[in-house]
Amino acid sequence: RVGRLLVFAILKLKKYKISVFPAFEEQLNQQRSDYYYYLDRGLKKTEDYLFFMLTSFKYLLERTKTKIFSIKEKSNSSYESLFPRQQEILNIINDHKMVSFDFIRRRFLKVPARTLRYDLKVLRERRFIVKIGKTRGVLYKKSNV
Repeated sequence: RVGRLLVFAILKLKKYKISVFPAFEEQLNQQRSDYYYYLDRGLKKTEDYLFFMLTSFKYLLERTKTKIFSIKEKSNSSYESLFPRQQEILNIINDHKMVSFDFIRRRFLKVPARTLRYDLKVLRERRFIVKIGKTRGVLYKKSNV
């Protein structure tokens, strides 16, 4: 427990701003034999113990970061993660070869144009659709990605 406190104290002392702390115990449990070796050795060589603890913590943070980005990437490309109106807009575009903004707007008369443009922007950013053109004659089509 003192080792974990030292890790957090060192991080704070070095002004690292880590707002999420993953379960460190799980990482140490996976390295149990090394942990006990460095714990025993830490009574004689504190630097070795601290280096082991900091290295383990860094590995855990990197693994957690990878998992978060992986989950985020999956959610960004998931149809289910879209809002219902965005799903409906995507269905309209998928049902037709190319669709104009006016065509979509006629389907959502009570929704402000600005909101529809935002929905289309989200669909483009998440690579569901492609925008063709730059002026009033813009068309939207299904992305090939």
